[in-house]
Amino acid sequence: MLAMPIVLMAQDTDVSDQWRFGVELYGWLPTMSGSTASGSDIDVDQGELIDALQMTFQGIVAAEKGKWSFTLDTVYLDVQDDQNGVLNVSSGIVNTHTNVELQTWIVSPTVGYRVMESEKGKLRIIGGARYLSLDADVDVDIGTVPPRIPQVSDSGNNWDGILGVNGEITLTEQWYL
Repeated sequence: MLAMPIVLMAQDTDVSDQWRFGVELYGWLPTMSGSTASGSDIDVDQGELIDALQMTFQGIVAAEKGKWSFTLDTVYLDVQDDQNGVLNVSSGIVNTHTNVELQTWIVSPTVGYRVMESEKGKLRIIGGARYLSLDADVDVDIGTVPPRIPQVSDSGNNWDGILGVNGEITLTEQWYL
């Protein structure tokens, strides 16, 4: 990920003893795939996702003092799609309308400890958690054909632990990978 952080810090004191704060905004464009409970495949490519995008926010807030760092990485995604179609039934053709909405939160608080630093980059050991929340609403209207399919909503959330390494490779004074 390539980012240009906004860093706030005191100018005339030793940097290692002062709190440093940063904010990074970034872009992440996933694809979505999976299976329904009935076994049907779901596959949404990046172009379809952009067309259905209602709102997104992706960013990191970070604080660092000495060798310790604290981050909060947040992703919010709201996508919605409407489709009209026809259904061929024994009594004729029926117009259909389907509306699908998905709201997702991914929040990852972490704590890191810097084990290496040079002019070329940094390496940290990190630990934390990742919270995932999904809310899905599906509304299918098949006109006047009984039985009418009602709106179906489901949501779920999950916490997972994070343990790993985090590194930076310095490209210039303002840019890093």
